[in-house]
Amino acid sequence: MSEDLFLITSVINTGFKPWTYTGIRSIYTPEQRLDQTINETISSIRSYSPSSKIFLIECSNICKEDEDKLINASDYYLNMYQDEEVRKSCLESNKKGYGEVMLTLGALEYIKKNNIEFKRLFKISGRYYLTKNFNESNFSNTLYTFNNKNSTVLYSVPFSRSDEFYGKMNHIKTEYEKASSLGLENILPRIEPKETIPVLGVAGLVAIDRTTYNA
Repeated sequence: MSEDLFLITSVINTGFKPWTYTGIRSIYTPEQRLDQTINETISSIRSYSPSSKIFLIECSNICKEDEDKLINASDYYLNMYQDEEVRKSCLESNKKGYGEVMLTLGALEYIKKNNIEFKRLFKISGRYYLTKNFNESNFSNTLYTFNNKNSTVLYSVPFSRSDEFYGKMNHIKTEYEKASSLGLENILPRIEPKETIPVLGVAGLVAIDRTTYNA
């Protein structure tokens, strides 16, 4: 049976464009974000889901030395900074979820093109990390699995629904193109069929204010 695949959506160098809801893009420097991604996000996946593969998809202009660190820490790596549409959604749009949608679509296209199989795709936001409360058996093998508080920091997609999920993400992309200002947490968990669970087993420092997120 295929391993699970963790997709990390990452923007190490965020730029300074304000979000719709705050003027702060990130209080963390690119160096701090790189360290958090490698030593917290990736390290926690290796610890709490050791049989899983890791796919890190990035969209920022980073030096070769730092990019090599990300490549060496991951099983699959793709930087979409050269794709103008993706770059604008990640670095120039004020809609926080838009860039994540575009990165996820890019990752799904890469997965299909390279015939990468998996049992479940776990999408985890960059810099967040798994905790001792993460239990992969809580996530469905046939349904989308979300937290019951509509968090999109961590969720899973079974392989059998990957093509369907690609279509749903394209629909959300269209919503953002039509000027939707809703956060992704208000859009993505609408998808069906899904299962909701009370505990994800994920935590991290929120980029705009250093508060700790724990679900």
